[in-house]
Formats: sequence, C-alpha cells, structure tokens
Amino acid sequence: MRHDPRGPRVRSRHYRGNEDRARRRGLRARRPGTRLRAGPPGGIRHGTQHAFLRDGADRPGDGELRAARLRRRVLGPAGGPAGGWLRAGSQGPRPRRGVRLGLHRAQPHGPPRLAVIGSRATGSAARLALSIAGAGLLAGAVAAAEPNTSRDSFSRPLPGLEGEELARFALGRAQFRTIRLSGARADGSGGLGPVFNRTSCSGCHVRNGRGRPPESDAGPLTTMVIRLGPGSQYGRQLNDKAVPGVEPEGRAVFLPNPVVHVELDGVAWPLPSARVAIRKPALGLPAPHVELSPRVAPHLAGTGLLERIPDAALAAFADPDDRDGDGISGRRGGDGNGRLGWRAELPGVEAQVARALHEDMGVTNALRPSANCANGHTACFARSGGGIEMADKAFRALVSYVRNLAPPAPRVSPAADAGSKVFDAIGCTACHTAEWELEGTPVHVIRPYTDLLLHDLGPGLADRRVDGSPGNREWRTAPLWGAGRIFAVNGHRRLLHDGRARGFVEAILWHGGEAAP
Repeated sequence: MRHDPRGPRVRSRHYRGNEDRARRRGLRARRPGTRLRAGPPGGIRHGTQHAFLRDGADRPGDGELRAARLRRRVLGPAGGPAGGWLRAGSQGPRPRRGVRLGLHRAQPHGPPRLAVIGSRATGSAARLALSIAGAGLLAGAVAAAEPNTSRDSFSRPLPGLEGEELARFALGRAQFRTIRLSGARADGSGGLGPVFNRTSCSGCHVRNGRGRPPESDAGPLTTMVIRLGPGSQYGRQLNDKAVPGVEPEGRAVFLPNPVVHVELDGVAWPLPSARVAIRKPALGLPAPHVELSPRVAPHLAGTGLLERIPDAALAAFADPDDRDGDGISGRRGGDGNGRLGWRAELPGVEAQVARALHEDMGVTNALRPSANCANGHTACFARSGGGIEMADKAFRALVSYVRNLAPPAPRVSPAADAGSKVFDAIGCTACHTAEWELEGTPVHVIRPYTDLLLHDLGPGLADRRVDGSPGNREWRTAPLWGAGRIFAVNGHRRLLHDGRARGFVEAILWHGGEAAP
C-alpha cells in the first residue's frame, strides 16, 4: 500500500461543472471531462477526463469512494517495463502519468466501469484495461459508415442500400416494430400466441439493441428469455405469457446465488452469478437434467454481415481437437454450419428470424409452420389458428431488415488504438478474430472481433440444470463490434449471454476454460 498525499476530493458523488449544487451537498465539483489525447512515447497523457470503476455489492463503503491505494505494475503501449501505479479511490487535482483507475460507488449496486487514463509499464491490470478500450471502443466494421453515437447507432441500413432494397428495408422495419395481436388481422399484424414472450420484435431488441436481466430477482424478464435443454416438455423456450383462456407455460425467476470471487493481481473481485427457476409451471417442472439457460436479446447491427463470412474461412479457423496445441479448440455450431445465436446454432438470418417469430411471439411462418404449443397443452392447441400466419412478403421484408442493419463505425482514439494492440498481444484475438474478408457484397472487409466458433468458457458460465448441476459450457465467441455503444442505445452495460456482467471488467473475469484471463 502506498500513501497518496493528494487525499480524497469527493465523498459520494461527482458533479460535472455544477459547483453551486456540489457546494450545497458538501462535495467538490468535478471538472468538465475532455477526451484523452496522445502523450509521449510509451504512454497516454490524461487531459481532465475522470474514470471510475464501480465496486461490487459486498465491498465496504457503499455510496462512498474507497480510500485504499493499490500499487501495481502496468504495461504501456511501447512495452517497456517501468514503475506504474493503479489507484483505487478518489481523484486528485492533478493527474499523474501511469495507469489510474478510480474505484467509485455512486450507487450501492452500480455496474463496474473502467477506463485507462495513462499507461507506461507492465502487468495484468493495465492489459485488462487496455484490452477493454480496444475491443469495446474500437470495434467497428464498415469503413464507409458514418460515425454514429446516438441512440439509433444500431438502426442504420448498410451503406449503398437504395431503390427496391431500401423500400424492403423500410417495410421490414415496420414489421419489426409491429405489435402483434392474436387471431387473423387484415393488416397482417395477427398471429400472436397462443403462448409467447413478447408482442413485437422491438419488445426484446429495443432500438435493435441488447437486452438485460430484470432489475430484481423476482422482476419480469422484459428483454430476455429462458432457453431449455433437450428433454423439456415445453420445447426449447419457456413462454411466460399467453392469450386469454390459455395458461402460460410458467414464470422464470432468478434465484439468489452466491457471489463468485475471482482474483486479479491479488485483489478478489466479487462477480454476481445467475441461476433461474421456474414458478407456476403449467405442465409440471422439467426433468432434473434439463438445462435452464437465461439469454438476453443480442444487438442486431451487423448480423447480416456475419452471415456473409465464407464457410471455408470459418472452417479453416475451426480446431475442434486442438491439433495445434494452443489450448483453443473452437468448433462450428449447429449441424456444422452454425454461426448465429449464443451457441452458433443457427445458419443465418432467415433461420434466426423464423425462430424468433415462432418461439418469441408464437407467429407461424414458412420455415416454422406448426403451432408453438407444448405436447399436452390442450388449451394452447385449441386456440392455435393453424396454417401460416405471416405472409411471405412480410417475412422476407423482416429478414431483409435484420440482414441489412449496419454495425456502427469504429471510434478512433489513442486509448482505443492502444487497447486494440494489447488486445491482440495478449491473445484475445485467438477467438475474437478482428478482421474478415467477405465475398459477393459491396462491403469487402469487416471487423467484428469474433470467429463464430464454440469454445469452452469454463464452469462459471455453464448452463445450470433444473437440479442445479452444471451443464453445457460452450459458447460462441461474441462479436464485439458495437459493444461500446450499448449504453448509448439501451442505457445499460450488461454483457455475456445472460447479462450477469455489469461491464467489460466482469465480462472478462468470467471467462474461464479456454479463455481464462
């Protein structure tokens, strides 16, 4: 531990440029933030932008800054070893060179937030921070796309879309936002249910963005669903809503789960885990071996470009038996042609849209013509309309909309550039492959940071069975493009398949198995 003579500047909250309000509350006003700017070789110089890392729920000092100072060695972009320091605590009046991380709790259960302010030495703390900056902020895709940091960052069409294609995109957007009703409707908005999770595509994918877990353990699942393993009497997804006269299949609740502590540089990080249970099951509880897997809605920007990565290129990256001995054994999902979905179980956008219509809303379509009813759920079958409920034109338009959503252009900054280099240097790109060349499309190169393969991420991220035992622990490498825009679009920083991670730090620390930090 090293004493920092500057001492704490604030007690519980920072205020941006509002000195009068801060003075009334007995706090120091925070200086207005500015962008990071390039510094001397081997480091990034701090302007006046402050960065904070919110603490875990069970650490001392709720609502206050912790005064502890932790000395660490850190790595700078030039790679030369030198004495650096990592500071957990309040901000001082004058920034120093080195890596500084502020540990702040503006709210008792706030998500972790981390930013690199300076760097000039070596160690996992700075590697972690810089890799976050590189993957989360720099990851983008289409050079021709204009930078967009608004709430509509995930809602723009691909560059060059025009004429009939653009008209189909607009029709698909209308279908995406349409609130479905039960029964046949002249305007094509029917087909909902009999059992379902949401009444529209945008109900889960708000602004084409990312979902999150409920605010409380007993809260409703508004932008996520519960996938079920093989052998469930409810099929592969639990539908927690139903039309009048039909009983929902059940309601999922999150169980209080022990906090998992992961050590990083001698510091124990508390990580909240996730486990669900089914309440009020219409047909009884699934068998003890059935897996219950909470899944948040992924953001959709760039999905169609992932579909266009050549199969041969993905096959060349696959190494299911780890023949090269590097400890990474990625494999293709589904029937060997999967690339979309949290487990790469879907071959393309068309299959993804068809499944979402059918299992999320109960809308039958050309690819999923049968009723979304569990065996033995007689009331569900009785209310099923029968036949295909979504016209082919509307279905094709919806597929076109999702297929042509453009990923946001990358952010360019010294911090992001430095982080991208470290992200590559420490091996993250062994799975989060940065760049792919496409064929048969105006967009020739994309940078999604994924190999679309399944990898063993360890027991911590494994699905849990009904009896609580661990299940499948393989997950597709999540694309990182647009990750830095999630807060702007959806107002949260939740990551991983079930949204348990409250930011980049926790997401990285949850990586185990082949991807252990």
